[in-house]
Formats: sequence, C-alpha cells, structure tokens
Amino acid sequence: GWSGGSSTNTVTLRCATGQGFADNASVQSNALRYVAANGVAVNGSVHYDYSMTISGNWFVFDGLQIKNADSNCNGVFNVSGTNVTIKNSIIQAIAPTFGVETEGQETITNNLILLTGGSGIGLRVGDFCTVTSNTIVTSGGATKGVQIDYAGAPVFRNNVISGWGTNV
Repeated sequence: GWSGGSSTNTVTLRCATGQGFADNASVQSNALRYVAANGVAVNGSVHYDYSMTISGNWFVFDGLQIKNADSNCNGVFNVSGTNVTIKNSIIQAIAPTFGVETEGQETITNNLILLTGGSGIGLRVGDFCTVTSNTIVTSGGATKGVQIDYAGAPVFRNNVISGWGTNV
C-alpha cells in the first residue's frame, strides 16, 4: 500500500490522454454504461468483496470505467481514506451491496453509478462526504439510491437519483 499522502503528495489513477471512454470517437452516441471497447476499463468480478478498496489519503480516481460483475459482490468501491476523489467515471455492478461505499471525507463528482439488478444501495455515504453532479440509477429496482450513515453532514448538490425502491 501507499501512505504519506498530503495535498502536495497525491496519487491519481486515470487513463492516458485519448484512451478513456470520454475520448472515444463515438462518445456522443455511445450508451453511457460500462463498455470496455469504449476506453480503459477495470473489470473486477470479486466474490464477497469490492473491486477496489481505497484506504489511503489524497487519492484521485478519474475518468475510468469500473465494474464488479459478480452477483455476490460487496460492491465496486469501498473508500475509507480522507481527501479521496472519485470523478468523471462509470461505476457499474450487477447486484452489489453497494455501488460506492464511503466512510470519511470523500468527494464523489460527475459519475454514473449504475446497478443492474437485484437488491443493493447505489451510494452509501459517511461523514462529511461531498456528492455533486452524479447520476445514480438502477435498472433492477434495487433497494435504495443513497443511504446516509454516521453522524456527519454530507453535502449533496445537483444529483439525479432514479429507479430505486427508495431514492434517499
């Protein structure tokens, strides 16, 4: 693992220029969902776990597609570090417990969070998380779009939450 993060010492995971789904020649007509042929993609079929766990501080995940295709997964992201940013990404799962689960001071901005079947929660946020300009949807009637846990005060701005048994 990596440690020692600070505002001047960050880790950023993003694809090279021209390699992401947003750079695809057919970006205006491509369906907005996980399609590996459209750009760099992470496919983690992880049974009873997450595709990616971010526990370090000052980490940025930017502009990638990521999914967990296992129907018994815990979810796509588990984030417990502080000052973690997930942005401009496609996050998709079949039927996880969570699409994205956060536990601290994270920023979730301009993502598609899509669950495609079964029960689950699109986004579970913890203390002091900032959630802006995301689309959080399900095609399978999953349980809840957003669940707010812990005693903090998460901030939500300009999100679309649709298709859930309970949106928030």
